[in-house]
This record gives sequence, structure tokens and C-alpha cells, in this order.
Amino acid sequence: MDEKLDIEKEIKELQEKYAYWFELFRRSSDAVEKQHAKNKYKEYISKVIDLQNKYNLRIPPSNSSSFRSKMSLDRKQERLVLSRGQEYLTDLENRFMTYWNEKKKTGEFTDDLLDSEHGLGRLPVFKIEYADRNIITRPNVADEEKKRLLAMIPEEKRHKWFRSMKSSQALALSFFGNLVICGQLDWLQDLKDDDGVTLFSSVDLSTQKLSMEHEIGIMNEPRPTSVDVFISGPYQFAFECKLSEIEIGSCSRPRLNRNSHGYCNGSYSIQKNRKNRCALTEIGIHYWDCVPKIFKWSADIDYDLCPMKDNYQLVRNILAACVREDGIVSSRSGYAVLIYDKRNTSFADGGKGADSFYYTRDALIDASNLRKISWQSICAFMKRNNLLHWLTDAISAKYGIE
Repeated sequence: MDEKLDIEKEIKELQEKYAYWFELFRRSSDAVEKQHAKNKYKEYISKVIDLQNKYNLRIPPSNSSSFRSKMSLDRKQERLVLSRGQEYLTDLENRFMTYWNEKKKTGEFTDDLLDSEHGLGRLPVFKIEYADRNIITRPNVADEEKKRLLAMIPEEKRHKWFRSMKSSQALALSFFGNLVICGQLDWLQDLKDDDGVTLFSSVDLSTQKLSMEHEIGIMNEPRPTSVDVFISGPYQFAFECKLSEIEIGSCSRPRLNRNSHGYCNGSYSIQKNRKNRCALTEIGIHYWDCVPKIFKWSADIDYDLCPMKDNYQLVRNILAACVREDGIVSSRSGYAVLIYDKRNTSFADGGKGADSFYYTRDALIDASNLRKISWQSICAFMKRNNLLHWLTDAISAKYGIE
């Protein structure tokens, strides 16, 4: 009986040791990482067998088969999520085509506005010279007001597919840009996030300044962090706006050519001839000078999977909100907000976007430094309060966001 208790104790210790790899398999969508996790599982089973031989017992480890079942379930769940994700994208694109055809009937849109390579008969994509037509404007808008709206994201800061109806940047400009131009930003003062907490309770929005594609220059990045929507003032808010995206921006270094000087294998560890664990720290970027002051992650230990690998953009946004221009790092300086489409399965429980969000929030010293809210919740709030009904009606017609 004592031997049985001993082996169960040692197996439990093994399970705790390999728990990271079980979790990695659950949340990673990277084929290489999943295979690595499976290899670690085989290593775990081998050690369990060694223990059984050591004690000359043949009792099944309490969790040795559960991971196999978990892998099978995860594959089924992954196929289901992918299937639902494709349904979402198909429905969204059908919505865009319906919107396009309605606008054609009224004469507002004509086929000569479309990019013939990407837009005709497919997801509507405007020609480069007509990209501005992708932005929702107030009915009978004056030319000067329209110019001010479009100038909030100048051409050099626009994403490659800003002219696609699927562009989250175009949606963000249509929404936040019009709030600013109409002088109604402070109407969102009582807006609540997904947890029912008032988003802007800490500040008076009428004293704040909103900018789009706002560059944060204090991290010494070759290309400064560009925040989708940034509200500055006594308190700072960094918004990450998503629509049809299936993930929150990941670090680019693991995607570089393996022979590239800046390549990283996805771990937080010294690699090749580097002196630092992070390839970005190696070139003088200050992320890891600030991260331990906001997150529970230490800059001084190795991680088999870099904590910033799959949630890089969220971490950058949190740092943008919490690091002041004078370099002071404080969780009380502000927070980041993720805005997403509630229909997008990536941001539903078990989706890649949702997993990245919760993984990042759980790692924060102060979890309130990261919030989330859906476009649907924002528009519903505006409708309840009779705010810019023409804007919420137009967003409903174009995006199906109610």
C-alpha cells in the first residue's frame, strides 16, 4: 500500500512538471508547438512506465490516458471551431455583398469603384483611389467634416487592406472617428465592459484626447507601436480593435527565416550568439525592462514558450497604456481594451483570440489593466441612449452588428 502511495505521489509530481506542456497543447494552434507538446507527453508516459517498473507495480497513472482523450477532444473542438469560424466569415461576406447591392440600387456605389482583381463578385474591396468610400460618414456630411474624419488615419498609416469591407481599421475609423468629429466621445462615459465594470469611471472623457494609429515611441522600437485607438490624458486607454481576425497579433520573430540574425525559436531563452533571452531586447527594445513591473513574468528566467509569443500585440498595448512618456511604469496609468465582434468564434470561449486574452489577463499583476467589450455591446449602449442613431444604423446595415 505504501508503494502505491509513493508511486501516485511521484506521478502527481510528474503531472505538475509536465502541466505546462498539456496546457501548451490546449491553447496553441501552431503545428510545431503541438508536436513538441505530444513529444513531451510521450516523455511523460515513458517516465511513468519507469516508475511502475521501479516499484514493480502496474497501476495506470491517474492521468496517463486523459491527455490522449484531451488531444482527441481538442481536435474535434478545433474542427468545430474552424467550421463555425468559416460560417461566420461566410455570413459576414454575404452581409457585405447585400450592403453593396443595396448601395448600388440607390446609386451610391457602382462597380467601377471595385478592385477588379479582389472585389468583383467576391468580398467588396475598393480600388486604392476609392478607399475612402469604405468609411461610414454622416448623411449629407459637409466636405470639411469629411476631410477631418478621413485625416484621422492618413494614407501612410492605413493597413494594406483598409479598402476591404472586412477591414477592422476601417470599422474603427467609422466608429471612433465620427464620435470625435461630432464631439460626442464623452457620451461613452458610462459604457461598461464585458465584466459589467464601467470602462471610463476613472476619468472625465471630455478632458481626454483621442487619436488613431497612435505611435508609442518610448520603447526604442525601430517601428514604434501603433495603437488602433489611443485616448490620452491623465489616464491612458489603448484600444485593440478586431473584426474578422482569427488571432491577436503574435510576435514576428519566430516567423523569420531560421538563418536570419533576428530569428527566435519561440522560447524565451538565449539562442545562437545572443546575449539576451529576447531577440528584441538584443537590438535595444525595452519591452522586458517594463514587462516584470506589470506582469507576473520574470525577465531573468527561461521560458520554453515565450509569454509574449502569441499575445505580442496585447502586451504592447498594455505597455502603451501603462508606461508614461517620462518612462514611469505604473498599472495605475491606464489600461488596454480589446474590442471584438461577438459573432467571431475566435473570441468565443475556446477560440484562439479568447485564449490569448485570458492568458494575458491572468498574467497581469493587476488584472484590470486589460478589459474587453464587443462591438455589439457598444452599439447596443448607444441605441439605448439614443446616441448617433445614424451611425449605429449604418454599422448595423454594413456589418450586421446590432
